[in-house]
This record gives sequence, structure tokens and C-alpha cells, in this order.
Amino acid sequence: TTNVLMEAPLLFLPVQILWMNLVTTGVQDLALAFEPAEGDELQRKPRPRGEGIMSRPMWVRAILTGAWMAAIVLLAYEVALAQGASLEHARTFAITTFVALTVFQALSSRGLYRSILRTRFFGNPFLIIGMAVSVLVHAVVMYLPPVSGVFGFAPLGLPEWGACLVLGSSVLLVNEVHKWHGRRDLDRDR
Repeated sequence: TTNVLMEAPLLFLPVQILWMNLVTTGVQDLALAFEPAEGDELQRKPRPRGEGIMSRPMWVRAILTGAWMAAIVLLAYEVALAQGASLEHARTFAITTFVALTVFQALSSRGLYRSILRTRFFGNPFLIIGMAVSVLVHAVVMYLPPVSGVFGFAPLGLPEWGACLVLGSSVLLVNEVHKWHGRRDLDRDR
């Protein structure tokens, strides 16, 4: 919506939105089901009866990270266009940034309160494999000429991949700040 209000060309084509849904969900989401528990669940206060599956902290995190990810993707797109990239190239850069954001978001989602710094990286091999598969499949489709044309992708260079990963990793900071606040609140309630 912001993109349309700014009277810029469409951020993503419909087929690209379908591609993003395919490559960023499924494998990673399923793999999170195999994540070991954080370990302090029995020391937390019980959740309110009518709270539902999504707790208040989960809703807050979803809104914060969703807004952050949208802003980063839009920024990546606008900066690419401002630097003279073609529309196809700017879209590819924005989509790849989104893929990176979702990979780092999945990595950070391994615990509601536990810092990523206290999480064993290979503690959930299914998630690591799922993240690698998402990035690999996206790269293959981006560089495979007949398929990349269908999705309107342009190949990115190594520095652009680096920029996408740096932008993608920024969601870790948002999550870590939220987790820190959550741990502080938990400590106060104990």
C-alpha cells in the first residue's frame, strides 16, 4: 500500500508474491515444530485462560517484526531504484532481502524469550536445513534463465547478496530487544 501511495512502480508482481510464499514458508515453519523447549516454562506464570494460541508477547513481536520487515524491504527496493537499478533488478533485490529477513526471523523464532546467543545453532538441524533449502532454491530460480524470466528475476552479484544478508539480519536486533524486555518482565513477575 505504501508503495502505491508513493506512486512508485509495483513492488512485487503477483507471481513474485506467490514465489515468496512458497520459498519462505512450509519447510522452515514445519522445522520449528522440532525446536526443543526453552527449559523455563514451568517457572513462568500461567497464561490467562482466554488468551488463545497467540499470547500478548507473540502478538507484539509479530507486529514489530512485520513492520520492520516491511520497512526494510521497501527501503531495499527504493534504494535500488534510486541507484539506477532496473525495475526487475530492484524487485529481485527486494525479494532476496525478504527471503533473508524470513530466514533470520525463523532463526530468532526458536525461543520466545531465549536469546539467539544462548541457542545452540545446530540444536534443530531441520530448521538449519530448511533455511539453507529456502535460500538455495531461491538462488537457483534467480540464476536459471528460463525460470527466472517467468518470475521476473534478475541475477544479483555477490555484493548485493551481502547487502541482502546484512539487511535480513537486522530483524535479529528487533527480536533480541523484544526478548530482553520479555525476560525482564518475567524476572519481575517471579
